[in-house]
Amino acid sequence: MTARRPPGPRGPEASAENTQAFHRDIFGFLSRIAAEYGDVAAFELGDRTCVLVNRADLVRLLFSRHEADLRKPDFLTVSNRGHWGDGLTTLNMAEWRLRRPLLRPSFRNNAVAPRLTLTRECTLNMIANWQRGALLSLTFEFRSLAARLALRSVLDADIEGFGDTEERAGAIPLSEALGEEYRAPGGGYGDARFEMVRPRAGPDMSHTLRIIDARLAGGDARDDILSAWLAEIARSEDTLEGDAVRGEIIQMLFASHLTLPLSLIAVCHALARNRDIAAQIAAEAEGMDWTRPDLQYGLSGTMAMLAVKEALRLAPPAPILYREAVDTFDLEGFTIKAGQAVWVAPQLLHHDPRYFTRPDIFDPLRFRRDRSTPHSISAYMPFGTGPRTCIANRQSFLQMAMIALLVAEHVQLVPAANSGDQFKVLRHTP
Repeated sequence: MTARRPPGPRGPEASAENTQAFHRDIFGFLSRIAAEYGDVAAFELGDRTCVLVNRADLVRLLFSRHEADLRKPDFLTVSNRGHWGDGLTTLNMAEWRLRRPLLRPSFRNNAVAPRLTLTRECTLNMIANWQRGALLSLTFEFRSLAARLALRSVLDADIEGFGDTEERAGAIPLSEALGEEYRAPGGGYGDARFEMVRPRAGPDMSHTLRIIDARLAGGDARDDILSAWLAEIARSEDTLEGDAVRGEIIQMLFASHLTLPLSLIAVCHALARNRDIAAQIAAEAEGMDWTRPDLQYGLSGTMAMLAVKEALRLAPPAPILYREAVDTFDLEGFTIKAGQAVWVAPQLLHHDPRYFTRPDIFDPLRFRRDRSTPHSISAYMPFGTGPRTCIANRQSFLQMAMIALLVAEHVQLVPAANSGDQFKVLRHTP
């Protein structure tokens, strides 16, 4: 059967209407496109043709079979790369295939376990500084926590004024650890421009670079990801230049600065609305044996983990996955042409009643093994999907479940009126 062009609203008049609807309500617009034109639909946005793929099995096929036919658009790679070099999230497919196996051992189960102890230590440090009645910016609190966890696990460094930095490989100023807010314009869409806003490494990473360069020069090996990676490189037949190591490590340090705060704020909002679930999580924390050697498996079945998964279903940290076709290929009988934008919206799939019953309801139990279905599992992609799924996704889930447990055990947070990330501490149990 001859492949055909995906259906959808096209032409100058449709493009202008699409642009207006896009800016009014992006997900309302995408929902309408999918409802009217089907699971593979095309629309013009500015001077660009975009193809929306909105069926779970087709999305999996797209990112598995056709990953080599796609690239991340410039605004997305720039927002990750920033002032520095490439890492797993921005490498082309050929270079990615060479580098990922060298990093994979650092995110296996036996490597993740010690980072849970670190997560508990840093989370309790954070909570200890909260006061009953205080008004908190959870974006700042959780982003600072993400920065500490990354510095400790990747470089065995810490933020100045936090912990015992004399034992660490170095102390990083808070401004350097938090980086900058970057707005990368989504070019190539004519008048329908949009921005990718995310935290990334700032232009001055001098303290961090000193640690990396000392390790590259053969400095003391430590129990951290950088040392493990350099040892893996030494055992392999491949070599990496210093700039490649610097780019990867700096990207790694900032990889969770967007995901962790957004996800944990979503969890806090959900628990504030569902106090019975919050109480159950607090009880789990009180009964948890934090010293058990298989703690990561103990965390996997907790209500805290289910609540984290459900919060990320309702509010995925990457609500749209943007790609561009570099080659023409066929998908489900439709032709995707080179140069077209290809969009997948986890925000739509996660709220699709084909995959999740009562999709707008916060129901953590839907992720229990006895209630999950193959359809819901295939549609769930908070960290992307396909071979380039986030390498640290399991570690991230475990860390967020532990943070949720500790927060629920020690404090009660209530959202401030008309503020997305401002919360008041009603209860504080040291």
